[in-house]
Amino acid sequence: MASAATSNPPTHKGEVLTLAKAVSPAMALVPHLRGQLDTARIVWDNLDQLQKLSFTEDMVGFLDADMNRKITLRDVINSAREAYVKLASTQYETMEQINATAILQGVRVANVAKGKISQQVFMKGTIMSFSMARKKAARIQEFAAQESPALRRRLELIQGGSLDQLNLALADENHAGHKKEAGASLIVRACLSGFATGTLVASVAAAASSGVALAAIPDLLTPGTREGSDKDKKHDEKPEEKANIGAAQETWNKLSHVLRTSRGPEGAAMVGKALLSKLKSAELATLVQLIKTAVVVMERTLAAIRRLTKPLDELLANAGSIAESLADMEARCVGYGTNSTGGFTEEDVKAVKERWDEVSSATEAWTDMFNEQRISPVLMQDF
Repeated sequence: MASAATSNPPTHKGEVLTLAKAVSPAMALVPHLRGQLDTARIVWDNLDQLQKLSFTEDMVGFLDADMNRKITLRDVINSAREAYVKLASTQYETMEQINATAILQGVRVANVAKGKISQQVFMKGTIMSFSMARKKAARIQEFAAQESPALRRRLELIQGGSLDQLNLALADENHAGHKKEAGASLIVRACLSGFATGTLVASVAAAASSGVALAAIPDLLTPGTREGSDKDKKHDEKPEEKANIGAAQETWNKLSHVLRTSRGPEGAAMVGKALLSKLKSAELATLVQLIKTAVVVMERTLAAIRRLTKPLDELLANAGSIAESLADMEARCVGYGTNSTGGFTEEDVKAVKERWDEVSSATEAWTDMFNEQRISPVLMQDF
């Protein structure tokens, strides 16, 4: 089966090429395919958990000045999920093409070794398959270049902005004693920027009014983000404390209405400031504690979203690496040429087929995962 070597063997990137090397998958291809599978599962599981978090439609990540609207954490989570679905749908065609190539290569290698097809036909078919896979993979790189900067920007913007403003407004020195009026103004403006509907603080207030200790409320409202404890979940409220919570709760409910219905920030700030100015110092202090507790819930939610950033980056990087491997395979095969005279040994046939079988297994595993996620590659939607 082996044929004589050429006097001037073809090379690729300084490496002398044999026929077996020219038509085999790149050494890095299978690790990249497996890495993409593992990372995609992590991203999808994280997205699934984020979708289940409560109050994200109320938590404002940042203000979109161009659109003049609040971008909530729910908006950001949905954007990340949409980006993943588009990426996976785009990659689906690539995986199918790689798998088809892997199956074909196993058949082609056996046929050329047995003399059923000429080496020239074999090489032309191989180059064509590698080229088609490379072109499919290039679409993923185009997607990453077009879509990922905007998503990364959103993930960066939510890490500060509204949350920083809330923490500043809630600092003790900004609403104590003679600074009550100025502090109330800061709190209102921060809440108008930090919340979209008011449901989070309302839920904190409801839990507090039922006797749940403030320190235990974040665990109650964010199951799964931190290990909860039954310790101190209930505590005995004094009548004065209960009255302060009631006043704070009533005021927040009115402020929530302003959050949802106001047409402009200045008018909303004036109405909100008037509402808070009616509170006694102890009642305002209670409202501040309720909002601070809500901020803890926001911080935990942001931390959960932050955990998505690294695997998303790895997913995009891996997609690019797959495309680079396919481009290198095509260049290597073209460099070997269709008229080179090298051949296969029996060991070559077995080794090349085994390597393509590994590629096929890796792509089929990815496709199985994709189907489990119930994503339509045609509609680019999940169901």
